[in-house]
Amino acid sequence: MKKKIAALLIVIVCVGIAILAGCKKKEKVIEDASAVDRTYKVYYVKADGSGVDGVSWSYSSGTAQALVAECLDVLRSEPEDNDDLPAIASPVGLIDYEYLSEQRQVNLYFNDAYGNVDKSKEVLSRAAIVKTLTQFDTLIDYVEIFINRIPLTDAKGNTLRMMQSDFIDSTSADYKNLKASTL
Repeated sequence: MKKKIAALLIVIVCVGIAILAGCKKKEKVIEDASAVDRTYKVYYVKADGSGVDGVSWSYSSGTAQALVAECLDVLRSEPEDNDDLPAIASPVGLIDYEYLSEQRQVNLYFNDAYGNVDKSKEVLSRAAIVKTLTQFDTLIDYVEIFINRIPLTDAKGNTLRMMQSDFIDSTSADYKNLKASTL
């Protein structure tokens, strides 16, 4: 009797393991290169502090996770145009990131130096990062930034969960047109 119960338990455990192995979450695969445009814009901070500058780039990644990593690498690289600065520049360090496919969100984890960046440069850097990461339809809608695992917040203490429409490209935008477009 004990042998039958033990054998039944082993079968149940094996079936459970097999079921869980079959439920492994699949990575979002980016569509076939021949069917989609594989170019996007990488946004850099204009050196004069007047806004962000989008530069065309072609991605080579085949999955959403790899695309996020590729974008973050490019955002840390020196732009070809000397009038631009990288969106993620030293001493600010990106410690880690995670792509949450179900929430269509990327969480970015920065070191302490992020909190010490001049506020206007920080806003432009944040705009460049968010605009770069959220331009891929159906993959990423939101970006959340953390400094030492603590979420970035606004002046009222609300956590900032940002999307592309939260930013404009230039500080010299016509205020009248901006106001009219938001009504």
